[in-house]
Amino acid sequence: MNKSTNGWSREELTPRHSSYCREPTLFPMSLDALEAANCVSADELHRWHERGWLSFDPFKIERIDWGEEIEVRFVSDLARTSLSDAWIGKLLTSLPKPYCYSPDATFFSFSAKQWVTLPNKLDQAELTEECLAELAQNDDWDTLEWIRDRADELLEEKPDDESGASE
Repeated sequence: MNKSTNGWSREELTPRHSSYCREPTLFPMSLDALEAANCVSADELHRWHERGWLSFDPFKIERIDWGEEIEVRFVSDLARTSLSDAWIGKLLTSLPKPYCYSPDATFFSFSAKQWVTLPNKLDQAELTEECLAELAQNDDWDTLEWIRDRADELLEEKPDDESGASE
């Protein structure tokens, strides 16, 4: 498996659109609400659209759904950096449009010179299973035995009264 130094494969880090990118909402936002929620003016949104940073013109769009708000949040966060408009435009050209990427998970890595979207966080059971499988695949039996012994120790310390604990 082609893993990078941080433990994720290149495919796992490839930028991907938010799952809400093209999903309509039951209650679309007004332009006023979009401006207030993102501390940005319609004029600024229009300027971003003219520069190719937004896929929609705020003065011509009929409904503002989740995808448009996510796109505004993403571009707004980038526009609020100290980068020049030219640099922002240059960075965005390497990212597929529309720019409907989660601003909490997608960023430009200046050291790798590429956009990255962090994988969804695995729950602890999935993460543990992946780690154990990788240790077995690498024949790291000493570490697996240590994990088994440590798990046994913790299970022995488990309190007898488990009221309130969920299974």
